[in-house]
Amino acid sequence: MYNSKLNSSFGRTPLMFKIIPAIIVIVIIASIYLTVQNQSKVDIVQSCKVMDLQQQQLINGSGNNMKTEIRYLVITDKETFVCESSLLNGKFNNSDIFWRLKKDSTYTFRVAGIGKSILYDYRNILEVVR
Repeated sequence: MYNSKLNSSFGRTPLMFKIIPAIIVIVIIASIYLTVQNQSKVDIVQSCKVMDLQQQQLINGSGNNMKTEIRYLVITDKETFVCESSLLNGKFNNSDIFWRLKKDSTYTFRVAGIGKSILYDYRNILEVVR
């Protein structure tokens, strides 16, 4: 016998296989857009007294595929900052900036980001102005 259900779905792509890739593309584009928007918001934060400097290491992988990521946190009397690379702002000297800071000293920072939010944790120190 002839099955009309088989014939009607033959040659068609189920809707699910069209929607899922579209959702993935939208999420990727949205995350890139939000990252660019966050890093393009540059501000000057004056008179920040450094309370603590923390270096955090995250080790991923297993066997010969081990990867170590280092994250620098600068805790001040105003807020906590992160010191990380920023492709958009052309900043790649995180460790130079971090290791030149002294605890109990006061600095003015040029920072990027919007600070604490659902998507981001800390603003990024781009440079020490004074």
